[in-house]
Amino acid sequence: MQLERTHIRTWADLANAFLKHYKYNLDMAPTPMQLQNLSQKKEESFKEYAQRWRELASRVQPPLLEKELVDTFIRILQGLYYEKMVRSISSGFSELVTIGKRIETRIKSGKISRGPSNSPYNSRRPASNVPPKKEGEINVVALQSRVQQPLVIPQGQQQGRRPRRNFDPLWMPPSELLQQLVKHP
Repeated sequence: MQLERTHIRTWADLANAFLKHYKYNLDMAPTPMQLQNLSQKKEESFKEYAQRWRELASRVQPPLLEKELVDTFIRILQGLYYEKMVRSISSGFSELVTIGKRIETRIKSGKISRGPSNSPYNSRRPASNVPPKKEGEINVVALQSRVQQPLVIPQGQQQGRRPRRNFDPLWMPPSELLQQLVKHP
């Protein structure tokens, strides 16, 4: 695209020409399905892969919530990365990257065994007699959380309660009192 000086007179003209030329990037935003199909290359470090994946995820429209990003990323990991990450409790994507880098370091140092195959890029599940999933089939993972029992104090027993403090009522609204105190410390 060549810009003609006769067409560009103001910053607004330049901005409009730029938007017109690069609008196709918006029209070709990646989909969540493309995110799920993006996998780590054998020569790529975990951090490089995570950065490439996150960059693609940032262009998905509508934008994904942080929790959706984390869940999707963990779900597509392969081999030891999936096995270790699925158990982790992460507060965000950057924390997942840190955990992934630690896993990668431990794999390279031999502290984490790769199992029968020498590749962290294995399928996330070992071979078994279970038939492969049919398209559209969904697996469910249910987590049971502990229910906290309410504290029950038997009648007749006191738990060292403090007596309730009574304050004198204010002679003016708290907002006015605050202004007075700020003016005259």
